[in-house]
Amino acid sequence: GAGGGSGGGGAGPPTEADIEVRVEVAGAAGAADIRTVLVATKAPATVAALESIAPRLAPEAIVVLFSNGALALSERVRASSVLTGTHIVLGSTTHGAWVRGDFDVVHAGYGRTWLGRASGSTLGDARYGEVLSDLGVAGLGAEDAGQHILRHLWLKLAANAVINPLSALWECTNGEVLQRDEGRSTLVSICEEISGLSQAWAEAQYCVASSSASSPSSSSPALAEQAVLPSSQELQEFVRSVATETANNRSSMLQDMSARRPTEIDFLNGWIASRGVDLNVCVPANTELAARVREKQRSVQEDRAS
Repeated sequence: GAGGGSGGGGAGPPTEADIEVRVEVAGAAGAADIRTVLVATKAPATVAALESIAPRLAPEAIVVLFSNGALALSERVRASSVLTGTHIVLGSTTHGAWVRGDFDVVHAGYGRTWLGRASGSTLGDARYGEVLSDLGVAGLGAEDAGQHILRHLWLKLAANAVINPLSALWECTNGEVLQRDEGRSTLVSICEEISGLSQAWAEAQYCVASSSASSPSSSSPALAEQAVLPSSQELQEFVRSVATETANNRSSMLQDMSARRPTEIDFLNGWIASRGVDLNVCVPANTELAARVREKQRSVQEDRAS
C-alpha cells in the first residue's frame, strides 16, 4: 500500500528470529477442506487466485480480504460465479511486512489488525469468532471492528488513492508527495470526493438492505455504517499522517510501475471513478488521476516491449 514494502507497524518485541512454517501449495485437486482463506495478494490477482482454489473451499468458507482496494475486491468476489456461498470478512492491518523471496516473508513491524463482516453478511458469531481467535493465537492480533471496519477501509483507501498514484507518477518517496503544491491540493480534492462517495455508497447499501429485509429498522447495520464514516478532514489528516510515518518508503504502486507489473489503480482511484458514475457522485480528481496512471502504465509497458 502507501506504506510500501518495509513500512507500517509499531514497536514490538525487540527480537529477531527465523521461523520455518510448513505450507501447502494449494491447487484445485484435493478435498474441499479449506475453511478460511487470508488474502494478501495484489488486488488484480485476487479473484483469479481464489477461483483457482474454489474446488478446495469448504461450504460457506470464509474469505478474509487484507488486500488494497478491499471494498472494490469484495464486490468482485461476490460477482464471481464460482465463489458464491463464501463469507467475506474485511480486514485492515498496520503490521509491516515485505517479501524477501519465494515463501520468504519478513515481518518488519508490529501493529494492529481489525476485522469486520461485510455488509449483508450472514456469517454467524461463533464461526466469525474462530477467525478472530486463530489470528490472535498467531500473534497478529485481531480486533472485531464491527461496523467500524468501513471507517478503517475508507481511511486506507484515501491514503492509497493519494500517495500511491502520485508517487508512481512522480517516481518519488511517500514523504515527497505532500511537499509539492500539486500534492497538497490533490490531497484535498481526492479526500473531498471520497468523503462524498462514501456517504452515497453507504446510502446505497442501506437501500439494498432495506429492500431485502422484511421489516427494515433504524438499527440496520448499513445505516449504522453510514454514521461512522470519516469526514473529508479526517481523511486528509490520516493521509498526512501516513505520508509522514512512511516518508522514506516507496509505495507499492511505484514499485509495481518500476518493475513493469500491473498496478492496483483499478481498485483504488479507478474504482472510485466507476462507483462515482454508478452513484451519480462527481469525482473528477480521482477520474483524472486514474487516467494518468493508466497512461503511464501503458507507456512503461510499451517501452519494455520496444
